[in-house]
Amino acid sequence: MLHRFLNIFILAIAVISCDAPNTSKALSAEDIISKSYQFTGCDSLVEGRQSFTFRKKDFTITRTGGVYQYQRLSRDSSGNYLLDRLNNSGFKRWINDTLIPLDSASQNKLANQVNSVVYFAFLPLLLKDPAVRLKKLGSSEINGTNYHKIQVSFSEEDGGEDFEDVFLYFFDSQDFSLDYLAYQYYTGKGGIRFRKAINPRRINGVLVQDYENYKPRNLESTHFYEIEKYFLNNDLELLSLIQLENVSIN
Repeated sequence: MLHRFLNIFILAIAVISCDAPNTSKALSAEDIISKSYQFTGCDSLVEGRQSFTFRKKDFTITRTGGVYQYQRLSRDSSGNYLLDRLNNSGFKRWINDTLIPLDSASQNKLANQVNSVVYFAFLPLLLKDPAVRLKKLGSSEINGTNYHKIQVSFSEEDGGEDFEDVFLYFFDSQDFSLDYLAYQYYTGKGGIRFRKAINPRRINGVLVQDYENYKPRNLESTHFYEIEKYFLNNDLELLSLIQLENVSIN
């Protein structure tokens, strides 16, 4: 009789263990991005209009039915107004209302500048883009908090000129906030950057964050896929602040 009860008890424990969800293993990279969408409220950005100021340049984003337009307005040292516009049809620049002819290299350079600012402004919004390739790298602990660590790369076909760049995103395993990110780029001399989210605030239901932007003290000895360890060991130095001002979301 005792033997039979022991077998029943062991079987019950096994069933409970099988039924208990293992969140870390059960969630795919796509699941984590979707949960971060919910937490940040960036679902509402898929359609609509957003604007902000970044480093004295005014950005306006509009998206409607798959049609997008990113616009940057600034002034040069001579006081001329520069209007850059990137949309489904390509890139154009105006100076004081005059359309300026540009060669392909200049177009690509300016378009990448505009696109880069828009990409980082409302993360994780564009992490569902068709060009994005997601890979879950397990978990990592930063300052006592456990994070899902996700690698993001891009397809050559749709990823633009910087498709070789690789990103790491660290999502809080509890609320799925995006608290840290890093990227390795190959344009110019190449390099590594690590960003820490600061100043989180909600604007019209959407989480907006600024970032501290770090670089390695010694690039040659830095292993990108372990970048968070260098941050914890104070082997990164603060390079700049990424701050969005006058943010409007409609």
